[in-house]
Amino acid sequence: MAGTFDSSSSVSVGVTPTLIYQPTTAGVVMSCMMANAYFGRLPITAYILRGAQKIYLANPVDVAAGATVDLLNGSKVAFAIGDSFYASCPIAGAFSCLVSAYKDQ
Repeated sequence: MAGTFDSSSSVSVGVTPTLIYQPTTAGVVMSCMMANAYFGRLPITAYILRGAQKIYLANPVDVAAGATVDLLNGSKVAFAIGDSFYASCPIAGAFSCLVSAYKDQ
């Protein structure tokens, strides 16, 4: 089965949980980079919504001003159709996010 690489980004993660990634086919998320664009240290909360269950990747994780963190820390996460990845922080627009994935075709 062939696959493709995919990326999804959001440059305005804020107070309301922001949809970062929602696959249209099964696949594997290989990295989830969160960058703090704010001038101070801030916490980031991130989770996968699988049905009615929230699976937290960060609850919360503090990120220094100007720093970037890979929430998967080198791990991989299998995503199924219907899974959704969300993130939020206490200041609107303070974080940018980039998700890299490999999707089945």
